Amino acid sequence: MEKHILNLEIYLTYGGDSKLAIRYKAPTLENRAKIAYLISRLPKTVTPEVSENSPITSPGEKKEILKRERPKFIGVIAQYPQELHKTYQQVDSLWFEFCELKLELNSVPADQNEDAYDLQKDILSVMEKFDSQKKVLDYYLEHKRVLPLASKKDFSNMNILQLDQKFKNLESLICRRKQTIVKMQNELPPDDDQNYRKKAAAVQRKIEQLQEYILDQEKIQELLSD
Repeated sequence: MEKHILNLEIYLTYGGDSKLAIRYKAPTLENRAKIAYLISRLPKTVTPEVSENSPITSPGEKKEILKRERPKFIGVIAQYPQELHKTYQQVDSLWFEFCELKLELNSVPADQNEDAYDLQKDILSVMEKFDSQKKVLDYYLEHKRVLPLASKKDFSNMNILQLDQKFKNLESLICRRKQTIVKMQNELPPDDDQNYRKKAAAVQRKIEQLQEYILDQEKIQELLSD
């Protein structure tokens, strides 16, 4: 859901149709795919700078040069503790990579469907990494707590079958934990309730545990891919 909300924000920020954003607001699988596709078809995601000395790609046509600007929605690095500075820089770098790919996609001729499809896959891959890292920054800004950044588990003694089974177990555990978090969030009392802080802290612990499971699963995926 968080990824879909972010994609909606990106779509609207860079000139997307607000009516379509409302139509595809619900985080269904189909709507997430629709918004991802609409982002890939936006005419521009950044304002390019064109220098008079830029090399030309065809007579009378100047090559677009991407202006390197830090996205405003991540704030400044001083807002975050030292341990999140690397994450901050990764988010900044991934956003710039997304913008570069988007400009490259814009320049693909209309009849080059295969090239466009490959670029769209690259864009979605970058956005998945971006979402994963930005989630850590957002969590800190909201709760002033740092989500786990790396798996602490050692899976090196497991064989492929054991790793595969562990991966599946974590998949099930992650799914259940997400459902539990949504239920707990829906049951939170008003902010002024005497039990609010206690219950909100319990939700935070579940979210942080969920992040640990996700990192464990990612680590196993890397081992299985080797």
